[in-house]
Amino acid sequence: MRERLNFRHVWTVFSKEMSDTIRDRRTWWAMIILPVVLVPLMTLIAPRAAIRQIENVQKSRSDIVVVGADKAPTLIEFLKGTGDFTLVDADPATALENRKALAIVYVPADFEASLKSETPAQVRVAFDASDQKSSLVQGKVDKALGTFSQGLVAARLQAKGINPAILSPLAISMENVAPKERMGATLLGMILPMLLAMWAATGGMYAAIDLAAGEKERGTLEALLTVPVSRISIAVGKYLVVVVSSLIAAAISVLGFAVAFKLSPVSLEPGQTASFGLTLAQIGWLFLIALTLSAFFAAIELTISAFARGFREAQTYLTPITFIILIPWMLTQFSAPADIPAYFFYIPVMNAVMAFKELVMGIVNPAHLRDTFLFSLIYAAAAVRIAGQFFRRESVLFRS
Repeated sequence: MRERLNFRHVWTVFSKEMSDTIRDRRTWWAMIILPVVLVPLMTLIAPRAAIRQIENVQKSRSDIVVVGADKAPTLIEFLKGTGDFTLVDADPATALENRKALAIVYVPADFEASLKSETPAQVRVAFDASDQKSSLVQGKVDKALGTFSQGLVAARLQAKGINPAILSPLAISMENVAPKERMGATLLGMILPMLLAMWAATGGMYAAIDLAAGEKERGTLEALLTVPVSRISIAVGKYLVVVVSSLIAAAISVLGFAVAFKLSPVSLEPGQTASFGLTLAQIGWLFLIALTLSAFFAAIELTISAFARGFREAQTYLTPITFIILIPWMLTQFSAPADIPAYFFYIPVMNAVMAFKELVMGIVNPAHLRDTFLFSLIYAAAAVRIAGQFFRRESVLFRS
């Protein structure tokens, strides 16, 4: 006989399970505490730490080794005069590896002779590209050598009675005309889609594990299935708890990000600040897309949890979901929305991440939003159908 969905029973199951979920410390940890703690950390501390490292390298003296320093007194005097470098005496073969120096400058034995004869002197700079600090120091060395070279050219031209300005026919100045809102949106577009997708997908994971695998482990699921309520009503009630938990986690992560960004408006441009704002329409679309993504993953998580024999087994099966979210984010993180092909908005998860990115960057593309919403709805409906079938089969629910 076909089981009927009874909305009064669904509400009863939802109310009871939601109440239990709210009292569960593990769910609170995944749904509330992690987004509140992790999001400000990722928003405030990580970018600040990167900016501080760049500023420290730029402002402080950097240790370098100059191989052949005794052959290039002119260059050594210039480097010391910049105040940017400390010349250390270390073995160039191991100095980078041991971090006794962050760059090695190799000067040829005929350096001074080349300068006098006005022929190019071959200078080689070695650095460790896997070490961010070494890469930054390489930039400083490159800039200093460029300045030294320009000084030589200017001196040679002046000696010949030629104005050095002849080498600079253009006086170029760069001006960033992007408003603070767009700069903020660029940063948002790199981080917020991942956070939203991550918490919309995994915010209710522990609730899903507890509502099926956890109940099996405690032996309470058998008792629940004996009550005169259709299994589809029980499954839908539990499913809605997972969806609501995911949406709460996603909303908290966005709020945490907004508060952190407001308190510390980190910009991609050094010395500048950024700001951002979302319209009600953008917030509405963000909610709808997050809802379909949560609906899709809630069904998958509840299905896997129902299949698992216990809490730990369900946890093991569900952990890869985190990486599934990261893949589309990594593939599109540095892509401009205009470069994303239309079929990306048909692919599950990928479409949600891209729709999030467009929305937070102030782009409202009706076709992309429509495709993302409809396709996500179809995927969620299919996942819900599979979850319902799992709850009807005792051979799956109580497999040994």
